[in-house]
Amino acid sequence: MDGTTIGEWATDENGQIQVRNLDEGTYVIEELSSDGKHVISDAPQTVYLSGKDQDVVSVYFGNVPTGSVLITKADQLSGQPLAGVEFFATDSTGAVIGNANGKFTTDASGSILIENLDPSLTVVARESKAKSSYVLDDTPQTAKVRPGETVTLRFLDKPKGNLIVEKYDKISGERLSNAVFRVTNANGELIADDEGLTSSNGLYTTNQEGQIVLSNVTPATLVVTEVPPPEGYRADQTPQTVVINPGDTQTLRFYDDPLCTLTLFKRDAKTLRGLSGASFYVRYSDGRAIGANNGRYVTGTDGTVTITGIKPDATVLVSEERAPSGYIKDDSVKSIVVKSGAPNSLTFDNAPSTTLVI
Repeated sequence: MDGTTIGEWATDENGQIQVRNLDEGTYVIEELSSDGKHVISDAPQTVYLSGKDQDVVSVYFGNVPTGSVLITKADQLSGQPLAGVEFFATDSTGAVIGNANGKFTTDASGSILIENLDPSLTVVARESKAKSSYVLDDTPQTAKVRPGETVTLRFLDKPKGNLIVEKYDKISGERLSNAVFRVTNANGELIADDEGLTSSNGLYTTNQEGQIVLSNVTPATLVVTEVPPPEGYRADQTPQTVVINPGDTQTLRFYDDPLCTLTLFKRDAKTLRGLSGASFYVRYSDGRAIGANNGRYVTGTDGTVTITGIKPDATVLVSEERAPSGYIKDDSVKSIVVKSGAPNSLTFDNAPSTTLVI
């Protein structure tokens, strides 16, 4: 037994090797490789041959069968298998498994089968990339490989949800486009739709149908706030909170009051004929002027002037600044609480001034 290699042989279909005509001596037999489905488990064995006729020595090597790990991925709610989900697999030391640097992808049945694993291994698997409409669960799972058996690891993903925001005219019930909303989670973090592809600042605008549809929303508590209202409306400034659950669709509805109009009518106190050229000062009850011309409006040829864009339910004060030529100014201040969807008007009567003839 000087370490000289006598030869290498492979087992036949019966799992046997017969080596004949060996000289007397001590021999060391070592298994070098298995069939890929078994693991070498026995240590080298030493035998002595006397060299005499009919001297036959039998040596037995037993192999442990390899094991397999089956990874399955399914929808948590429906149980439907999920294809195209990526996993990363290592052993307990962190060494990657497989020939793709530890990367495996579920097939059409939502499965990954890792075969011919050494029973001494513990496999650590974690989800590394979910489908776009599902929430990634990267919590690792471990499986101790068992000889000749398949150990299963089952992963379940929560489907993401959807959020619909609708904007309505409070009076007519019509849907409103161009309303802007901010969507955040409960901590104030801005929510980006569709994996961040649609919006990166959490701001969304209603479409021509008066809707915002956010898809693939990660389940969470969301807060939705109207920012600029559509033109001609007062924003509903009360935020709404909604809980998005896995796989469901939640709808929030916001109602905006249309801004009000106020018509001022100046007339002759005797004939009730409309008077042009009367100048009025229009303001809110807190003194803020209404309109672009510092709150000043002048009646037209029919004796009227209409002020637009007034906040609903506001108290408006109107005073006459200058009467039409030939009339006495009305020094009273009139007030009105304007309402959406209702006619709002004030009438001022001027008495003609008298002329003294001597």
